[in-house]
Amino acid sequence: MQQFVPGFTPWHITFGTYGTRHHGGDRPTVDKTWNAPGEPFVEPNDARESSSQGRMNFVPVRLSVAQRQFIEMTVPGLAIRGGWTLRACAAQPDHVHVLLDIPSAVHGEKVRRLMKRWLGQALSERWPLAEGASWWAEEGSNKAIKDAAYLNNAYAYVEEQRATVQPGVADGAGDGPARERPVIGLAGGVGSGKSTVAGILRDLGCFVTNSDEQARAALRDPDIKQTLVRWWGDRVIDASTGEIDRSAVASIVFNDPEERRRLETLTHPWIEKRRREEFAAAPPSTKAFVIDAPLLFEAGLDRACDAVIFVGVSEAVRQARVQSTRNWNANELTRRESAQMPLDQKRKRAHHVVQNDGDLPELKRQVSRILEAILTTRQTPPQR
Repeated sequence: MQQFVPGFTPWHITFGTYGTRHHGGDRPTVDKTWNAPGEPFVEPNDARESSSQGRMNFVPVRLSVAQRQFIEMTVPGLAIRGGWTLRACAAQPDHVHVLLDIPSAVHGEKVRRLMKRWLGQALSERWPLAEGASWWAEEGSNKAIKDAAYLNNAYAYVEEQRATVQPGVADGAGDGPARERPVIGLAGGVGSGKSTVAGILRDLGCFVTNSDEQARAALRDPDIKQTLVRWWGDRVIDASTGEIDRSAVASIVFNDPEERRRLETLTHPWIEKRRREEFAAAPPSTKAFVIDAPLLFEAGLDRACDAVIFVGVSEAVRQARVQSTRNWNANELTRRESAQMPLDQKRKRAHHVVQNDGDLPELKRQVSRILEAILTTRQTPPQR
């Protein structure tokens, strides 16, 4: 069940690709009047269709499977950028659905225009269009949702149309709620001990993928390396190894949200593909799949999980750990986490919480109990 969040309004936003549908034509369309699931579409009207077609200056845009998957993996980051909370996103060949929680003082039309612009920029970096061409049609629909039944129907409708194959769903890992091996996500702050919990789950028979390791591998990919050098020059190359200098990249993206977005739109699809491949190659004896990702919620990976475990720890312990392992002071820790979802929100959205202030045996006992509960009882997805 989807629930309403105080101070926010859910909006169902839809926008189409350029030139593929015309109001008044045979193919179903929605506009500001006709836009609710179950309602009739825009009525056929030859004159309206002909007028729309006559205004076209470029060839129609139909999204490939790769482009649709790219959109679904990019939108979560754009939602973070805009200060919105993503509930669901689906990209079809000729239109995109986004279900978002937006601050109640903001209108959905403003968000629709921003989302179209940012998403078009991200797509054009990979698939350039002709000069002056656009990915999107001008019109679309925005629907503020006030009714719980509508909200749940809209969420189910959008989720059913997703193009992205979720981790753990394809390639031998099962399908949807009936899959035999659940997917578990780990969330928590820097220095909370997520990697320790992942190691415990691995020892208990789970298969773990680590997004940090995959991100490092992505920077070694020749195509990604070439793109980064084209963007930022030789300053991102480590002269001693010839590989990408991760610290140089970090200094660029942590000081510029727009550059961070560019990096994420480049690397996240690569990481997602490798994660699916790793899950597919997991041994048949695997009890569960585990996603150890620092941006589990921010990247929308929680939607692929049957259960999310939040690793909690006191601020004093976290600070001491990052000071020892990363030489970060309190200000640096705050700066690094400023672009992420607040920890209290992550904790609320998780199914389970383990507290990592004590000794390792106690942590192992907590993790073992939670894993047993997940394997025994199919979990309900976290509320969004």
